[in-house]
Amino acid sequence: MRKASVVCILLAVLAAALSGCTSNPKEYGTQKMPAGISQTVIYDGTLASKEENRFKAEITLQDVVRGTDAEDVFAAAGGYASYHEPLEMGDDQELLVARFTFTLTDWPGDSPVELGQRDVNMFKLISEDGNPYDYFLQRRFVKGNLFGDASVGSTQTGCLFYLVDKEDEKPNIVFMPSVNEGVWFKTSLTGSDRKLVDEPIMVSDWLNAGEKDIAFSMGTFNTPLPIGEYGYMYCQSPRFGEYEIEIRVDEILRGSEVDEQLNRLDSYGYYSRNLKDNQEFLLVKLTVNAPSVDMLEESYLDFYVGDCRVINSNTGQEYDFEDSLDFMDDSITAIMPGGSSEGWFGYVIDKNDPSPMMLYQSLNDKILYFKLDQAYELPDDQEPYVSVIPKQNPIRDTSSAKGEWKNPYGLEDTIKLDYNPSSAYRQNAPFAGNIQVLEAYRGEAAAYFLEDDYYSDHYQNAYMDPVVLKIKVKVDSMETDAAPSFDGRNFTVLSGRGGVIGNPVLPQSVFKKDGIDRVYQGGTVEGYVGFLVPKDLEFMEITYGDIYDRIDTAWIDLEFSEEHPEEMDMSADLGIYSYIAEKENYDSAILYEVEVVNGQVTGCNEKTTYFYAGRQDSFLEDLEQYESRIGELDELNGINGKVESDSVSHTISIILEVDFDQVNPENIISIFESPYYILKDENGKPSWKKAKESLENNGYIFR
Repeated sequence: MRKASVVCILLAVLAAALSGCTSNPKEYGTQKMPAGISQTVIYDGTLASKEENRFKAEITLQDVVRGTDAEDVFAAAGGYASYHEPLEMGDDQELLVARFTFTLTDWPGDSPVELGQRDVNMFKLISEDGNPYDYFLQRRFVKGNLFGDASVGSTQTGCLFYLVDKEDEKPNIVFMPSVNEGVWFKTSLTGSDRKLVDEPIMVSDWLNAGEKDIAFSMGTFNTPLPIGEYGYMYCQSPRFGEYEIEIRVDEILRGSEVDEQLNRLDSYGYYSRNLKDNQEFLLVKLTVNAPSVDMLEESYLDFYVGDCRVINSNTGQEYDFEDSLDFMDDSITAIMPGGSSEGWFGYVIDKNDPSPMMLYQSLNDKILYFKLDQAYELPDDQEPYVSVIPKQNPIRDTSSAKGEWKNPYGLEDTIKLDYNPSSAYRQNAPFAGNIQVLEAYRGEAAAYFLEDDYYSDHYQNAYMDPVVLKIKVKVDSMETDAAPSFDGRNFTVLSGRGGVIGNPVLPQSVFKKDGIDRVYQGGTVEGYVGFLVPKDLEFMEITYGDIYDRIDTAWIDLEFSEEHPEEMDMSADLGIYSYIAEKENYDSAILYEVEVVNGQVTGCNEKTTYFYAGRQDSFLEDLEQYESRIGELDELNGINGKVESDSVSHTISIILEVDFDQVNPENIISIFESPYYILKDENGKPSWKKAKESLENNGYIFR
């Protein structure tokens, strides 16, 4: 009997010990004995006066941080993002962040419990002396890891942000204080409490990918990244979907150090501005990687100087956006998934700013911080983040689809295009056809194709190289009446490591021979396009498509010829094609059908129709005159003409067929005053380039 009593007593003690996992509300969760870490407390709102509170739930406090740790979490969660009003926090206040697990066990309603909308009303912060704090409207400031609305059987984890007095050492959080005095939790954690925290609140909860085990937590407001160390973030946005980004500040220059580099970067002199006496330039060289991107629309991750802002270390305020410098020619514009890009950004800062800080704000308002101070080093207790992007140049992966940037086509490969850009920034016409890059030249070899004074005056001694490509284009079909264009503006250049190059385009006017512009359905054309790229850009590839369009998977690796072809007729375009140009005036309509071979007009049919509605006398007089003048063509070789008239509609059509192999263009001028198609080039030959420019300037439409 005595033995049985002892067993019963031991079982009772064991049951009492185990009750800490799901505690009796009378023992834990009260104002006198608030629940601590990992103690699950039951909320029973069955008898609540308001229907919206009549649910049951199990609630567990997981962790609490405050002070600088909470401030770093707040920053990582977007609390200091520029899209919302700044946080107003007094010198006697600090941030507190608590994380709870919430399981909804019973609810008679049909719709979910509005936990996500009411969280700051449900979980109230009460000071040590029993006074409630004002609501902190956290959703104005932070995104991610917050509660959502709850359905029966669901379990979710969410964080709650508060402003608390620094001197308030033992505030409590009470859930639903209006129902049975609420469920209470303590926020002052002892050393033993800390040992019970299984999943501490960390900056990486906001910065890192959910499925990746990355404990890296540098890049916070209070522990910014030093020069030379990568920061990492996992981000989401309605524009790109999910994406990862790695950013490193490689180098900074300021004051007198910037002169040589600024002169190299700023070849156009845009920023040769007069600084105030208390200002100086700050140049920042960055490497930006996109380890993975699950794109929704665009096929790249864009990045520009406006994504990175500099904070004045004296005032704690951001410098104005107008004080940022985008160098375009040697900056970062976009990065392909799995790629890397590097470039320079510039800023105007105060001379007496000893330790400025730069922040990158993601597309979903997460923030990484970087210290722009040579003296700042990685803290001893922090391990550096190691980039997952390969170091080789160029980055290649033959297992990826042919034509993707890591597995590009080669020179002379015929690449089929079905170009139908879906971007709202569409700048060119959809078409189907194919394209080839036949030859590629760079530097002195490319300069052979350019006007001598242009190359020597602009770039021979600068840090940019000209690149000239000979391409062949065939347009099988067009989706609309608009024809696609193939000048340099309609191509995108990529570095071998996947960074989009913001390359200036060489205008066709600086070429010794005509380039390619619009090509119409059925046309096949060869010609030249050109760009300027940084001299230190070792490898590059190209695709058809503007940076703001959807870019097809048609990347072509550029293997440059060191020498230009010695024998080349630089006066002729390549290609055989025909165009129709037409224009309608109030009393006439003109149509030209022009044949072009190697840039010169070889034949043309012209039809000019005049309308004489209500002017019968003029109709008869002009008809007689035109028939007489057409009769003169019998004496000229290479020109056939006729006059067609309709006495019912009162129209006269003059039709000319011109064969330029036989005709003297001067004879055409002597008969009709405005044959645009006989404008001459520098060799005295009928030039389609000049004719086309003249036609366009005079309102003709091409098809």
